Amino acid sequence: MNSTSKMSSRERLLAAIEFEEIDHLPFWPKFYGNSYPPSQQAPFNTMDKYEIYRWIGCDIIEWVPMGGCVSQVKKDVDLEIKMIEEEMEITFITSAGSTKLRMAYDAPSQSWHPIIHPIKTLEDIKIMTDFFNGLRYEFSAKNLEKTQEVIDIVGDDGITMEAVGESPLMAFVEYGAGIAQAPLILMDHEEAMDELFDAMQRMYLQKLEVTVEHSAADVLIFVENTSTTMISPTQYRRYCVPHFEQYAEIIKGAGKPFTVHMCGHLKALLGDLDAGPVDIVEAFTSPTIGNTSLLDGREACPDICLMGGTNATLWMQSPDEIIEQIDKDLAELPHHRGLVLSSAGVMTPLCTPETLKTVNQWIDDYEPRL
Repeated sequence: MNSTSKMSSRERLLAAIEFEEIDHLPFWPKFYGNSYPPSQQAPFNTMDKYEIYRWIGCDIIEWVPMGGCVSQVKKDVDLEIKMIEEEMEITFITSAGSTKLRMAYDAPSQSWHPIIHPIKTLEDIKIMTDFFNGLRYEFSAKNLEKTQEVIDIVGDDGITMEAVGESPLMAFVEYGAGIAQAPLILMDHEEAMDELFDAMQRMYLQKLEVTVEHSAADVLIFVENTSTTMISPTQYRRYCVPHFEQYAEIIKGAGKPFTVHMCGHLKALLGDLDAGPVDIVEAFTSPTIGNTSLLDGREACPDICLMGGTNATLWMQSPDEIIEQIDKDLAELPHHRGLVLSSAGVMTPLCTPETLKTVNQWIDDYEPRL
C-alpha cells in the first residue's frame, strides 16, 4: 500500500509497529477506563470513550479486560480480598503464614495505589514465595468472551493490547515492598529474594504459555512501569533482562511483538533496551515528566517501535502550543517509521476533546518522512 492510500486505523497501527509504510502518523490519545468522559463538558460527559475517540477521528489502542483469556487457580494457598471503607485489603494465605497488601483507589486515574506492602521481613519473603509457588493459570472461555467484546467494539478503528504480567523485580518494587524498602530487602535477603523471583517467574511463564495459545489481542504487553527513579540500570540488567528474554521467546514464537509499558525515566536504559528483545516501548514519555525525547529513543533504539513521545504537561497547553512542540520533535527525527504518537501516560482530563480533534487533524495532514 502506498502512502497516498487511505488505511484503516488498524492497518495503520499494525504497519507502524512493523516499521512499514503508512498513510499518515498514527495518533492515540490514551483514555484509561472511563475516567476521561465524566470530567468533560456536554455532550462529551454523557458519551463513552469510544464515542469520543471516534468524534476526534484518532486511532484507538484499547486494553482488553483484566484476565484476558486466563483464570487463576490456587493450590494449597488462598487469597482473601475485602474492602475497608475506600481501601482494598488483600491477604496472601499460605501454610507458612499470611501477609497483607492494602491499596487506596484513585478515582481520577482509575487505579489502585499500595499504602501498606506485604513484604517487610524475611518471613514475608518466604510466605510470598510459597504463595506464588501455589499459583497457576488455565484457559478461561468466559474471560475470552469479554476480550472479544472489546475487540468487536474497536473493530478496524484500532488494535487491542492484553496485559500479561510484570517482571518479578518491578512487581516486587511496586506492590511487594515499595520503592523505599525494596533496595534494602534485595541487599539484606539476596538468596531468599532469588527464590521469590524464581517462583514469580515460573508463574508468569506458565501464565504466558496459556495466554499465547488463546489470546485474541493484537499485542501482549508487560506493564513494567520501569523508571530509573525506581530501579537502577544495574538492577534492570541483573533482574529484568534475563526474564525479558524468556518472555520474548514465548511471545515472538507466537508471532506477536514483545511489548513493554515503560512510562518513567528511561534515558539510562536506552542502550540496554536496544540490545535486548523489546520490540515496542509503550508510554515513551518526554520531559518534563519523562526524560527521553523521540530523538533520544530513535537514535539509541533504531529498531524499537516507540508509542508515546509527549507528556501530560504538554496536553494542558493550547492546541497551537501542542502542535508546535510535536512539529519540532518530529522535525528532529531521521524518519518517522516505527512511531505511534500518543499521550504516553493517560490523557489528562484538562485537555478537551476539541483540542484533541484539532491536534489530530494536524497529525492527519502531516506528511511523514518514511
